[in-house]
Amino acid sequence: MVFTDLYARWSGLPVTTLTRQKRRESWMGRLTEFLWNYPGRTEGVNPQRLFDRDQPSSFFDVMVRYKAGQAAHPHSLHLHVEG
Repeated sequence: MVFTDLYARWSGLPVTTLTRQKRRESWMGRLTEFLWNYPGRTEGVNPQRLFDRDQPSSFFDVMVRYKAGQAAHPHSLHLHVEG
């Protein structure tokens, strides 16, 4: 979360993090969702995109939505992987 915030400030572009579906229930996923829904937020880019690793084809659906969002509001993509 610190990396994406620092990068967004440095580049001047918002960042969307692509990560696994299970992250939604983690403390970081809940915090990201809370901040995204905070009243008065002016940023039009969702900071978190989730995909189901048990269905690898879902990655392509997420990328289609990212591309559509990119056309409306230019932003960077951060791929979060474990390892």
